[in-house]
Amino acid sequence: MPHKSNSYLCGLNLPLYISVICFCINSLTVSGYLQYTIAMMGYGPEDKFPVLELTYNYGVTEYDKGNAYAQVKEN
Repeated sequence: MPHKSNSYLCGLNLPLYISVICFCINSLTVSGYLQYTIAMMGYGPEDKFPVLELTYNYGVTEYDKGNAYAQVKEN
């Protein structure tokens, strides 16, 4: 799996979200076969607090306008 430095976990800069924003990791899915990592993070359990999904796709160095999707949504 690619790593930019020891402060990255599978391409996600998790220490930023944990130390600076004070998120906790609710779940972490690493799929080497499908080549992605997903971290579900928030200020507490998903049933009581909003959650942010961070996805890292291995081998993708850039996205063209229109082929990437990003949103912040409240449920």
